[in-house]
Amino acid sequence: MQHLTNLESIAEIGAGWEYYLDMFIAARDGSPRPQFDDYHPAMQSYYQALVG
Repeated sequence: MQHLTNLESIAEIGAGWEYYLDMFIAARDGSPRPQFDDYHPAMQSYYQALVG
């Protein structure tokens, strides 16, 4: 659990895991589940910029 609360550890997980982390948080605290469409293709340009 500590890895999910430490920002440096989350950064090491890498791109693409935001959806799964948000799903985990929703399951943990009962908040609404994220919609995958909010992440893809919405974040496509972000990931392309990371690659260069």
